[in-house]
Amino acid sequence: MKNNIIIAGVPRAGKSTVSHILSQEYGYQHVSIPFYMSVDGEYSFYAIDTEDNGAILSGYEPEFEEADKVADSFEDFMSKVLSGDIVL
Repeated sequence: MKNNIIIAGVPRAGKSTVSHILSQEYGYQHVSIPFYMSVDGEYSFYAIDTEDNGAILSGYEPEFEEADKVADSFEDFMSKVLSGDIVL
């Protein structure tokens, strides 16, 4: 079973610092700013990756931490949604 870590707190509380430490020392993938989560069928999410200039990542159970890059930007993501390349 895989564990997920959610780091929450008020602005400027050090959330990014903690996530970078977890990423570097323990190999966790830093995923930031989820904007779409689904529990229909399997758990999945889309998120903005703050470490890759706003690229859009997609992850799903059971390997949430192995998120895949699906678009270079939010604009690119929305274009793929509107064209049917990505189905939400």
